[in-house]
Amino acid sequence: MAKVYVICDMSGSMVEDGRRFVVRNLVRTVDQYFRLQDPTPEMFVVHWSSDVDVVKWDLGQDFPDNMLACCGETSGEVLVDKLSGIADGYFMLITDGYWTHETRKKIAAWNRSLPDGHFRMLMVGVDANPKLRGPSVFFGEDVLAALDNWVR
Repeated sequence: MAKVYVICDMSGSMVEDGRRFVVRNLVRTVDQYFRLQDPTPEMFVVHWSSDVDVVKWDLGQDFPDNMLACCGETSGEVLVDKLSGIADGYFMLITDGYWTHETRKKIAAWNRSLPDGHFRMLMVGVDANPKLRGPSVFFGEDVLAALDNWVR
């Protein structure tokens, strides 16, 4: 059974313009999409800011209120250290993409180390970082395109 990790950027900038609620809605959309799959993948939600918290997600459950807490700035080193040992996972990062140069480099290196197609990024917010682009980068409103034929 495939394992899907939905990484939610919950740094301080995600409180602006209701981005954290957009993140919640995107997680619910991913949840609904995977409920229709056979076999259904195992899903985890990852709260990411200066620390990383991985929570097992039961399809159909409510988004935990504590996962909406936004503070600090994201640490690519902490994220990659926590998740890099998961060799068979699929990772979807939901973010506005405003990170330090070090975080951007760390995530790019991690992405390159994953099997082809195992990483997706959803950009949220009208001012999402335009420097982040590529075949695995989608806007939040294109979540279904990002999910289409992704997890095998």
